Amino acid sequence: MWFNMNHNDAFSAMQLFDYRHFLRIRILGDQITVYPIGLQRVPRRKEWKDNPASPADPNAPYFIPSAPMVTHLIERPIVISGWKTPPTGEVKKPNELPKKE
Repeated sequence: MWFNMNHNDAFSAMQLFDYRHFLRIRILGDQITVYPIGLQRVPRRKEWKDNPASPADPNAPYFIPSAPMVTHLIERPIVISGWKTPPTGEVKKPNELPKKE
C-alpha cells in the first residue's frame, strides 16, 4: 500500500516476484487430499480485465486475467485418510476413537 511494500512479504525470502504457490484441499468422506499448486507467473496489475459475464452471474469473478494463468502440481497430491466413524452429535476424546484399521 505504501511505497509498493508488503504485498509480497510471504514470498520475499525466496526473492521470487512472479511465482506463487498455494494448497487446494479436497474433503471427501473420511479422506482429505491436499494438492500443492504452483503458478509460474501471476498477472501484473495492468494485465487484468473486466469480466463480461460478471453482471449476469453473481458467482463470476469481477476481473479475469488477459492471458490464462498456467498452474502445475508442485508434487504429487497428499492423501490423508481418517477413521470410519458414523456421524454423531457427541464430542469424543482422542482415546474414545476407534482403533485405526
